[in-house]
Amino acid sequence: MNYTRGNLARKKKLVSSRRNLQTKRVGVRLFKALLICLILACLTGVAGVLFFIQGIIANTQPITLSQVQPQHQISFVYASDGTQIDQFVAAGANRVIVGYDAVPRYLRDAFIAIEDARFYSHNGVDLHGLMRAFFVGVASGGNFTEGGSTITQQLIKNNIFPNFMEEVTFRDRLERKLQEMYLAIQIEQQMTKEEIMEAYLNTINLGQNTLGVEAAARRYFGKSVSELTISESAVIAGITQSPGTLDPVLNPEANAYRRKIILENMYDQELITHEQWQEALADNVYERIRITVSEADVIPSTYFVDEVQRHVFRDLMERRGYTDTQAFNAMFRGGLTVETTKDLRIQQIVDDEVANDANFPANVQWGLDFQLSIYRENGEIEHFSREMLANYIRNTWFRAYPLIFYSYDEALAAIDEYKSTLNIAEGDRLNPFIHITPQPQASVTVMNQYTGHVLAINGGRGDKITRLAFNRASAATRQPGSTFKTLAVYPPAIDTHGFTLATTIEDEPLRTKADINSTTGTLSIGVLREYVLRLNTR
Repeated sequence: MNYTRGNLARKKKLVSSRRNLQTKRVGVRLFKALLICLILACLTGVAGVLFFIQGIIANTQPITLSQVQPQHQISFVYASDGTQIDQFVAAGANRVIVGYDAVPRYLRDAFIAIEDARFYSHNGVDLHGLMRAFFVGVASGGNFTEGGSTITQQLIKNNIFPNFMEEVTFRDRLERKLQEMYLAIQIEQQMTKEEIMEAYLNTINLGQNTLGVEAAARRYFGKSVSELTISESAVIAGITQSPGTLDPVLNPEANAYRRKIILENMYDQELITHEQWQEALADNVYERIRITVSEADVIPSTYFVDEVQRHVFRDLMERRGYTDTQAFNAMFRGGLTVETTKDLRIQQIVDDEVANDANFPANVQWGLDFQLSIYRENGEIEHFSREMLANYIRNTWFRAYPLIFYSYDEALAAIDEYKSTLNIAEGDRLNPFIHITPQPQASVTVMNQYTGHVLAINGGRGDKITRLAFNRASAATRQPGSTFKTLAVYPPAIDTHGFTLATTIEDEPLRTKADINSTTGTLSIGVLREYVLRLNTR
């Protein structure tokens, strides 16, 4: 380095030269301009984001408390002694609503541990959870799969935005997410945490066509939600994130991994003790899970319940003025409690007697009900009815009663022969309906004559395989014949004309003073009046 006096003078002159000072000023000004532009750009971006958010919020429809409550649930049917005998349920309504206190604390804690650890402290939106989800997404290269939604937001999503699975673009998801957060803050100001939790637990999809924790407890463990253990609660809570991939029946390994995380979170958050944690981990809970639904869930309704359904449906329309759709929704999604007059003891006697072959002739025949749809490989669909089969049998087998057969196997042979004439190709798909019932048929209705209550109904012999099947007890109309006398003749005679059960009536022509006009063969008005008077005084 040259530190001589001359060199220092030259450097001082160079630094203090006008040209260099102007160059520095230009650089400083450019830096300031660039900094100002950057600040303005940031402010513009923030303003744009705020304007975008404000626009979304302005377009968000206000909601009421009723809208965040689960809308559909099962209707139950009960016998006269309070026993549940059936249920009416449609798709999207397999739900049994239960109160907050009916749900075990550790089931509520299981959902909190895995879905929303700060549920009781946030105002509907968990900023800590959102930031965590954002940074995890950035760290994973833009794969934003980490959940940041609170339980309140999930409640809003499920009940206000049920079609969220159909979202395609990022803008759609972002717009819905912002509306979710805005509405979640609003709802938190109107509902208590307990009310939000209750609505959430009764809303969520828990796989296997079950909605809410009560329906899930019945489906997977055959018990009420109030009876669940900690281990079982973790299984159900683990389904929520993805009801398909975490289904404990179809994917027990995936559910077990999620269940383990839930139990660990519950222990870490001091929601369960160390002993409870270890006991739950050691529980081989998947051995107790019902792989299939119970027989009671899949067998068709009885003839009695079919009649209840028809009458309730008709009453809703006639007495309440419901439309057809409104009546259906009330019955199958409205959570009705239908109390009936059915006497289970009498119904069992009736069913046993109708099923007892000893009560019928020995030469049993078989009646056939048949329908067939053929989905052709080329996309065409053809339908074949029982009448078409009857015409074929009548013309080829020369049967007067073409759908009555001497054996069960003969009925099946008739179906096979008929199908051979339908040009069924190898790629065609068949959808048959076959119901073969013993003949002769029978039906029974038992009533309490004092109250008019129907105690039991059986609409026919043989297996009942469909809901609202043909009910011979109510739909097979026949001429009453002499049975009508028990109503139209004997009661009036006993009640108003002094007859008793011991009264005898001579079997002879009724003698009157009738003056028969031999020309016209008619009774005169006077003679007819005297005849009627005599009948009324006998």
